[in-house]
Formats: sequence, C-alpha cells, structure tokens
Amino acid sequence: DSGVAMLTTFTLNTSGWTDHVQSYPLEYAFFYELEDGSITFLSNFGNITSNFTTTLPIGTGFNDSLIVGVRARDKFETFTDLTKVVTVSPPGIVEAATAAESEADRLETTVLNAVTISSDDAVTLAVDFQSTASLINYIMESDSADDNSTALALEARSSMLKSVTSLVQKGVASSATVESQAVALSTLSQVNAESLDVDDLETALNVTGLVAGAGVSVSGSSTVSRVAVESVLQTFSNILDVAVDTEDETFTTTGKRSIGKTSFSVAATKTLLMLNTIITSTMVAGEDPIDYVTDKLATTNVVLDSTVLMGVNTGLNIKAAVSTEAKAAGVSASQLFLPSSFLDNTGVGSGSAGMSTIQWNRNPYGGNIDDGTYVTTVSVNGVTIKNLKDPFSISLPRPTSASTNRRLEASEIHYLNCSSVQGSKSLTNQDRDRADFCDYDAYTVVSNNASEQVYCTSTDMNYTLACGNRTGMIHFECPTIEYEDVCKFYDSSVSNWSTTNCSLWKSNTSDIVCNCTHMTPFIAQQRDTFTSQSERIVDIGLSAADVTVQDIRKNLALFLTLAGVWLLMLLFWARGVYQRR
Repeated sequence: DSGVAMLTTFTLNTSGWTDHVQSYPLEYAFFYELEDGSITFLSNFGNITSNFTTTLPIGTGFNDSLIVGVRARDKFETFTDLTKVVTVSPPGIVEAATAAESEADRLETTVLNAVTISSDDAVTLAVDFQSTASLINYIMESDSADDNSTALALEARSSMLKSVTSLVQKGVASSATVESQAVALSTLSQVNAESLDVDDLETALNVTGLVAGAGVSVSGSSTVSRVAVESVLQTFSNILDVAVDTEDETFTTTGKRSIGKTSFSVAATKTLLMLNTIITSTMVAGEDPIDYVTDKLATTNVVLDSTVLMGVNTGLNIKAAVSTEAKAAGVSASQLFLPSSFLDNTGVGSGSAGMSTIQWNRNPYGGNIDDGTYVTTVSVNGVTIKNLKDPFSISLPRPTSASTNRRLEASEIHYLNCSSVQGSKSLTNQDRDRADFCDYDAYTVVSNNASEQVYCTSTDMNYTLACGNRTGMIHFECPTIEYEDVCKFYDSSVSNWSTTNCSLWKSNTSDIVCNCTHMTPFIAQQRDTFTSQSERIVDIGLSAADVTVQDIRKNLALFLTLAGVWLLMLLFWARGVYQRR
C-alpha cells in the first residue's frame, strides 16, 4: 500500500468481474488518478487482470496519496471503476536526481534503438516518462535541491523531450498512446518552464504537434480523450510566456521571430486547429460549444452549418472561453455574432464546418501592441476566410492598460511673463546732455526677448516659449491625448497588425465591437491622437516698476489732461473752502 516513486515496483491485480452474458467479453485497464481528477491509463484495454507490475509517480494528494484503480468495460464500452488509495513518497533529492538521470537514459536508449513501438509498449513507455517527469518536477520545486541535482534534472528533461519525439514517431497511434504521450509532455513542461532553452522549446513545440497529428489520425476510428486534449493545451499554456519572450529576444537581435527554426505562433496555431478537428469530429451542428480552459489560453469549439445559421433570424452568437488567469483579472470574454450568410463564402456550402476560437493571454504573433492585450484567433476548418459577403461582428476585451476615459488627463498649462523690463544701455555724452535738458530719465527700455523651454508630459516633448517683444503673459496649453478605439487583425503578409477591412462599430468600458470580413487573429487597441497646442497673450496690469519714461512720453497728452483735471478740481475745492469762511 506504500512505496517510493520510481524505486518501488507495485503489483496490481483484479478479479471477480461479471456482466450480462450479452455484454461479454470484458476488457480491463489499470490506471492512476491525480488530485486534479485526471486519469492516466497504465496500459491499453485487454484481458490482463493479475500481476500487472509498474512504478508510480509521486502522489499528489494528502501525505503523498495516489489513487490507483482498474476500469472494466464491456463490448458496448460501458465501464465501471474500482479504486484504492496508496502512498507514493518521493525519494531524497540526491537519490531522486540519480534515479531521474538513470531512467531518462534508459528511456532514450529504448526508444532510439526501437524500429517500431507497439501500442502497448508505447503506453508503458509514456507512463514511465510521466513518472520520471514527476521526479524532475519534484527536484526543481524543492528548496533543498543543490546545483548538481538541479543540473541533472534539467539534463534529464532535455533528454526526455527528445525521446518523446521518437516515441510519437515510432509508436502505433491509439487513443491510449495519444493520451499518455500528451500527459507526459504536459508534466515535463509544468515546472520551471523558464529554464527551457531554445532547443527544448523547439522540441516541445514539434512533439506537441506530432501528438496532435496522431490524435487526428485516430479520431476517425476512436475517441481521443478530453485528458489528451487538455494536456496538449496545458503544454502550450506552460511554455507560452517563455516562448513569446524568447521570440521577442530573437527579434531584437536578428529581426526575425522564431524559436530555432520554428515560429511559435505558426506551430501552436497549427496544433490547436488540429485539436479543433479532433474535438469537432464527434460533434454535430447545433450542439453546444465545447470549451477547454488552461491558465494562459482557452479554446471554444463548435460545429456550424447553414441550417443552424438560418434558423436564427439575426444570426448566431458564440461566446468564447476565457483563460483562468484572464477570468481572475476580470477580462471580458470575446463574442462572435455570425450573420446567416456567414458560410456562403467559406466553401462549406451545404455541409458543416468546425469553428475554433483561441484566446491568448500573450501575443504569440509579434508586432507592437498595447500592454495587457488579449489576442483572439478565429478559424473555420483551419483555413483563412476572406471577403465575406456580410461582415461578422466580434466583441474584444480592452487591453488592461487601456483607459476608459476619452482624455488622458487635464491639460498642462505653462506661463511666461513678458511684462516690460527696464535696463540700461551705453549712452553717449550727447544722450546725457539731451536727457538733462529735457528733464527725463537717462535709462531706456531694453527689448523683452525672454524665452523659456517647457516640458509637456502628454507628448514627452519640450516646447520653447518666446516673448518676441510682446508685452503681457504668454498662456501656453500643452497638447492633450484623445483616445480612439481601434480594431486590428494580424496580417501575416506584412508580419504586423492592420486595420484593413476591420472597422469599429461600438465600444464600452470593458470591450469594443468590430465588424470584419475575414477571420484571423484579432485584438482591441487604443490609438492616441493629440489636440494641437495653443498659445495666447493674456493682458495683465502693469506695476509701477513696469512704467518707463518712454511709456510716459508716448502718453504725455493723456498725463497732462489728467493733471489739468485734478488741478481744476483742486481749485474748485479751495474756492469752496474760502467762501464758507
């Protein structure tokens, strides 16, 4: 009932199963179940009921508990599970590192030396990959792991990623092998994904595509499990951040976005569309969409035909799934509004088509976009759709960095005082004699050519304010940012985002709605437009210090008139005082 991961051999037995005589023969498959409810089969279904031996991964439940069981099914594929809880503890760190390295070497040798690998052997090997991967993750998550143990774990992971590639290529494809290989990949990429180097990332991308391709090959004759699909999606979710960051760094140094020779967006989109083929192969038109959700991406899959679209006068509304991280951040879901004529230009005709939406937390395509942008990819039958007769509408979440206000902030205003300034200049003796004779101040006005540089936050630019011999106060208002909502799609022909044939319909505080005539990756963005700066002279009162001799001479008549008025008033006042005496 207890043991150590990868070091203890567990023996599983089952017996005493009965069923209705018309339901025979019965088949059995042993499995284990993790804490999250996912089931991994240790073998294909067959007639083995006793002395089935296997190693097991570290238990994920309380006190390293792990559920093991057997599934019995009849010829109608009706099944029953019988389970038991065992304890599978991790070995010591050093022992775990040694065991992981040894097992990775064994698996590599076994897979590379094989010409072909049977379905049963492929399942067994994939389970060994999962168990070894659990040891590797345990080492990388442990605070007590030394540098040597961590290095051994990373080497073992790189070796196993390459071995899984050979396993998928040489193994006979079946539902069980696809599931076990997909789970192995998800487990290998689950912990410390940022330590994956370019070779490991490229291998993970390629082998994930191979697993999805194997799933397509068997989906026509058998059902690919939900666990298999979820595991492939989880692999992409695990490596999304490091893959995008790696491509961004590659673009900075080489001008090309790639991981090795592979483009992440091309490889990932191709694989996810294969998953759509797998998922929709068992669906019928009109059935509710099937969603798959992971931490960093989510996909919605549905089957359409003209009957479904024509059955609704206003068209069909499809709500796309949102990743768990996006949902936690309050990001709204994308929604599609398809007109009844939607399939007319797709080549589907009277048949049905599988439609897929993929919501990405990060931008896998490249190009400069706003921070916090969520990308939504839409496809029908895995092909690009252009020139739709009637546009469809798509509601897209705003970037988390976008403002819900039309204006960024209040205007910035700067002032420059251009009041007259007294100064002196070199005077000749003749100038001084003339000033003494005419009884005026020998000082003169210096032209006010004051200037000042001011900084505007809105444009991140400096502007020069200059008096230019003007008198008064310069009032300068900085340009302000006006936000404009924009719909964009990724144009692979120019490797950038474009607004062609995709226009804004309406918007609110959480999302914007676009009308488009093609189906590609879409994003909502905000475009910054600037109001023009303004400058004007404001009349201000002059102080006594601002009044110069030149000002008095220019207005001498006015001064004399005012003086005469005051003198006349003084005389009248004096006469009144004299008469009263």
